[in-house]
Amino acid sequence: MKFGFLLAVLLLSRLASAEAWTPPKDPDPMQILQEVDVDTQAKRYEESLAKLEWFYEHALEYQPSLTGVRLSFALSNWGKLGQSYPPALVKLREVRDAAKQRITPEEGRKIAFEDFQEFTSINRELGDEEQTVDAFRAIDATDTDAAQRVFALAEPALIRAKDYELCGKYIDADESLEQILNSYKMAEKLAKNPKIGDSYIKYANKKFLNDSATLVALLVVNDRTAEAEEVMHELKKVEGDGKLHAKLTKELDTAIQGVVPKPWP
Repeated sequence: MKFGFLLAVLLLSRLASAEAWTPPKDPDPMQILQEVDVDTQAKRYEESLAKLEWFYEHALEYQPSLTGVRLSFALSNWGKLGQSYPPALVKLREVRDAAKQRITPEEGRKIAFEDFQEFTSINRELGDEEQTVDAFRAIDATDTDAAQRVFALAEPALIRAKDYELCGKYIDADESLEQILNSYKMAEKLAKNPKIGDSYIKYANKKFLNDSATLVALLVVNDRTAEAEEVMHELKKVEGDGKLHAKLTKELDTAIQGVVPKPWP
């Protein structure tokens, strides 16, 4: 009975959305996304949902560079809309379930990184990361190559689930260290650009500290202490201001004891 009611509400909301809003002839995806907040605040919920659905399904056709925005700001707006308008969450779960079908292991199916990324991003917004963990475990059991390909996307959910052993199966210490160092070097270059705000630099530093401590701790809890010590040694060579080095030393000293930090953000 409850399911039938929700389905009826969703169908009615779709009809209302179709009548309330249709995209312009030459749509600007970012402008449409920006309008969602305004519409939500004005309680034009059906119109907000229609715009979010359009952005999610069609924005990349007009601007392929919006991949990150689609899986971050757009999903965040969708979640906020769902707090006031439950049919929005019904639709978002429907989109998530469609992505889940595309990543369910089947003979002859190659699991696409983009599909798993979409699945994990929606689960994070819905606060349903157990689905991410279960899906990754299923992939691990049937296709280790695919699991290796999407491991970075599943890692935060696996850490929250404390499945450190499964993380250890797919961690390549040298490769992970190189990625951390390259990201930090890129952040250093961006820091010299006056157009880049302090908020980004703070974000990059926090990510560097969290990624560094996470790698060391996961190696330790998987009985790879020698690798952890080598990684720790290389990380401490990173040039930076005194405050960052002090924080890094503190984080690494905790991590080498096998204390895995919470994923950030």
